[in-house]
Amino acid sequence: MKLYFRYGLPFAEVELINADNSIELFKVLIDTGSATTIISTETAINLGLGPNADDEISIVRGVGGIEAVYEKNVEVIKLDTAILKNIKVDVGAMQYGFEIDAIIGMDVLGQAKAVLDLGEMILRAV
Repeated sequence: MKLYFRYGLPFAEVELINADNSIELFKVLIDTGSATTIISTETAINLGLGPNADDEISIVRGVGGIEAVYEKNVEVIKLDTAILKNIKVDVGAMQYGFEIDAIIGMDVLGQAKAVLDLGEMILRAV
């Protein structure tokens, strides 16, 4: 899959499927420095994964600061040729000062056995 630079960072397009809902995200950061994958609250709601009263709130920390998130399972994440099923993701506001739909972290990159080629600007799942 093709990567492109935005804000000096590698981005890609990713498809998420949950129940009968499918969303193609166009502003997805590929982040080898993030342990986990996070999707925006808006994306989660559109997938039918809005917050519930019994969701446990966690705090995640990163270079951009701290953020309160809740966990949900996405039925399918399509990343290049990889079709990853029942993937746990964090859901948060993702207000980092620039437009972003999701962050694909090392959890998903590892499961997809992703290879990043920044010279060719591609991500391959092997």
